[in-house]
Amino acid sequence: MKVSFIILHYKTIMATKMCIDSLINLNDINECNIVVYDNGSNDGTLKKLKAEYVNHKNIIFVKNTQGGSFSEGNNEAYRLVKQQYGPKFMVFLNSDVQIKQHKFVTILEKEYEKFNHPYVLGPDVYNPRTKQHQSPMFQNVVTLDEIEWKITNEKKRLKRIDEIVKEYEHAKKTENLKKIIPNVVLEARDRLLKKDTSFLYKKRYLKNSVLQGSCIIVTPKYIESENCIFEPDTKFYAEELLLALKCATLGYETIYSKKLKVRHWHGMSSGFNVIPSKESLELKEKRLIHAYNIYKETLLSNPWKDRKNES
Repeated sequence: MKVSFIILHYKTIMATKMCIDSLINLNDINECNIVVYDNGSNDGTLKKLKAEYVNHKNIIFVKNTQGGSFSEGNNEAYRLVKQQYGPKFMVFLNSDVQIKQHKFVTILEKEYEKFNHPYVLGPDVYNPRTKQHQSPMFQNVVTLDEIEWKITNEKKRLKRIDEIVKEYEHAKKTENLKKIIPNVVLEARDRLLKKDTSFLYKKRYLKNSVLQGSCIIVTPKYIESENCIFEPDTKFYAEELLLALKCATLGYETIYSKKLKVRHWHGMSSGFNVIPSKESLELKEKRLIHAYNIYKETLLSNPWKDRKNES
């Protein structure tokens, strides 16, 4: 088995179908499988997906009746795929990710060899709606000062939720205008406004950066060494920050490769035209603060240091 593509599904049937449809058109897909791991939807969408793809024998549907967090769902899928299918690579995908690069599997194999067998790989993640490249998120592991700044910033945002709702409303009004503005102009504007926008994607490759979590690829070296993908469990957010910290501590090399490309239709699961409510934004900020605090605690205690010392 060359590759297992793992999609964590939760109710968003249109997004998951888009993801699956892009995968079944890849070259070499007959030497791979697609594992759709339902993370406790309980709304009938898994049954509909099974019926839609009944003739595709390499698409496996797994139901987790208990449900769980993003980390828990992906970790359970990781262990199941490792034990039952033994693929060379595992590609973890958000359901709103689309791979249109037909030679993705071939390029993945070549990049793995070219960079002397890294533990983790990440592609260029492009959001077509915002014209933003989302990976790498950071050039290096997030430091204590940086995470404390993020916690403080999210707390400030929590206090100005009403203003943020208005910002979303304004962004919605100007979305169509962005479609006709060249990307280079949008990036220049972001620089002038000092927006938190990464331009690291322009590098051909980058070692040991923080890879964006909508598409994470683990290789034979990682699969042989580890029994999960995301730890500790943050419930929501910051999983990729912790993965970068874990890999850096254990000496696992990670590679961002611009040659690998995916599209991340961020927002598809909630509906592109929906302006978030005040309540949903408050919940998001609280979840971010919770996740960043877990990262801070893990950074300070670093449970992987003992494993590194033992080896």
